[in-house]
Amino acid sequence: MGRMGWQFPSARAVRVLDIVIVVYVIVWAALGIAIGRDIAQQVDLADQVARVGATLRATGEGFEALSAIPFVGDDIGTVAERVVTAGTEVEASGRASADAIREMSVLVAVAVGVLPLLVLVPLYLPMRLAWRRDVAAVREALRRDGPTPALQRVLALRAVGSLPYDRLRAVEPDPWAALLAGDDGGLATAELARLGLVTGAQTPGGANGPGERES
Repeated sequence: MGRMGWQFPSARAVRVLDIVIVVYVIVWAALGIAIGRDIAQQVDLADQVARVGATLRATGEGFEALSAIPFVGDDIGTVAERVVTAGTEVEASGRASADAIREMSVLVAVAVGVLPLLVLVPLYLPMRLAWRRDVAAVREALRRDGPTPALQRVLALRAVGSLPYDRLRAVEPDPWAALLAGDDGGLATAELARLGLVTGAQTPGGANGPGERES
């Protein structure tokens, strides 16, 4: 039953955090997709530039057919060549811009949608898996051997180290005296309730109520 330095306060808190993490993932993923799509829409402007360039190039190529006209053909040919060159450059620039915008939209979407997860998930996931293993180990011990005095003692000691002080005092006004006297049933039950392995357990206030179950 390996334990980490920091402990979740209860199984209910774990479920709430799971929901928060899922919402966090969905929000950032949706935000990344929305920003990526917004950037991708700028491709239309780059495509328009490319079409303008293609039109200039086609116009210049049309003028090149007039270069054979005597006297003015040379001048027209020179202008046509410049128009073709300008149109080709504008068209290439528009296409390059469109490709760059598409790549940027994907990169930004991934950065916005994934990078925040790489910050949070590596912190939360190990603690969540450790909690799951811990609960599974206690559940297996209860299933295999039942609530033996040794297990009850371990659970009571865990309760002293895991429960908030106000809840601990609500279960046992003097927890260490109870442990020394061997009266560790209440503390053990409180620890099982924290792990979500008790139903119908006694609440810290002393009244019977529904316990928590690990999800």
